[in-house]
Amino acid sequence: RSGTMMLVRSWVVEVGRTSITVLHHLVEDGRDTLFATSQTKTVLFDLKQRKATPIEGELRDRALALPRAEARQD
Repeated sequence: RSGTMMLVRSWVVEVGRTSITVLHHLVEDGRDTLFATSQTKTVLFDLKQRKATPIEGELRDRALALPRAEARQD
C-alpha cells in the first residue's frame, strides 16, 4: 500500500577473485514481511584495459568484513 516504509537488507554471498555476489531482501519495516529478493554479481572492471581486475588490498578486506549471507537472521 502507498506510504508503507520498506527496508532493503543485503548480505554478501561470495567474494570472488574479481567479483562480489550480494543477496538483497525487500521487507516491510517493522513486520519483516518479505516482498522481493534479488541476487547481484558486481565485477570490478578496468575500463582502460577492458577486462575484469582482481579485488585486492583494502577493497578486498572491506568486502570480506561486510555482513555474510550465512550469518543473516531473517
